[in-house]
Amino acid sequence: MNTRAILVLMVLGGVVLMGGAAPVKVRVGLYVLHFGKFEVGTGSYTVDFYLSLQSEKPLPELGNIEFMNGRATSTDIIIHTPTEVFMRVQANLSQNIDLRTYPFDRHALTIELEHKKYTSSELVFVPDTKASGVGSRRLGCAGHRTCLRSVRGVFFPLRV
Repeated sequence: MNTRAILVLMVLGGVVLMGGAAPVKVRVGLYVLHFGKFEVGTGSYTVDFYLSLQSEKPLPELGNIEFMNGRATSTDIIIHTPTEVFMRVQANLSQNIDLRTYPFDRHALTIELEHKKYTSSELVFVPDTKASGVGSRRLGCAGHRTCLRSVRGVFFPLRV
């Protein structure tokens, strides 16, 4: 199969101001170590990555996140302070796959996360491009020409 995929970090968060207070900004970095088990039929894939969260103000539950398009199978917290969390995550994720342009199809495979407690009026995710990247020049996936070329931060507002 000649499928190409680009992994996109999607962080659900937005700029919704309530009571005049600005939400706390949290920089999000993603460094992908391994990408695999991409099943075109089901849209499922596995990702092994480092995730960094850095807050401009102390947030006691900074690392309390969840993945909106799957589940973490393993989470190892390496650094945990009120302003910084650095963790290694292995996750099983999924995405709707559109094959209408096959064999020239490309897919944006995402890691979608949001905070379990804080709403978008309290916390806003901002991409940290300096702390994001791919472990090897191109991560391959069996049966596919190119599996992963780059990591991009795409942030959509989530209105609460």
